[in-house]
Amino acid sequence: MVADAAAIPFEDNTFDMVISEFMLEHVSSPFTVCAEMVRVLKPGGRLYVSYPFIHPYHSFPGDYFRYTPTGLKRMLPGMRVVSQGPLTGPAARWIGTTADLACFLMPGPRSRLLLRATILALLFPLKYLDIILNKNPFAMDHSVTLYGFFEKLTPGLASGQSD
Repeated sequence: MVADAAAIPFEDNTFDMVISEFMLEHVSSPFTVCAEMVRVLKPGGRLYVSYPFIHPYHSFPGDYFRYTPTGLKRMLPGMRVVSQGPLTGPAARWIGTTADLACFLMPGPRSRLLLRATILALLFPLKYLDIILNKNPFAMDHSVTLYGFFEKLTPGLASGQSD
């Protein structure tokens, strides 16, 4: 099924789980999309969201927003955080930023592409440092992408939201 995420064509409390993989940055009304994901979840249902944090702009077809863990939590009223953490961590951020900054020195698109590909190939093994770095509590503050796993609260229970 293909549908507009801002108007999910299902009744309230339909699903046990909703998965949103790197979608929120590509919708122009993320608060509406989040409300729809919560609406179609059953009480006790789970929501998994992966999202950009310190991620480069990538407009295909559109790239509108970046999210913090606290901001995403605010976009999901009636949900409690089960877990949040880094997906693409600090090492990947350093590698990508190094390649991108080096490309500013190159005159044309072909030379920039070649330099970027070379740097990424040479530094790629360092990406595996994220296996260790992502365990650090500060990794979320320096990661390219993050995930959040949430549970829909049963009506009448405490909000589960905190600032």
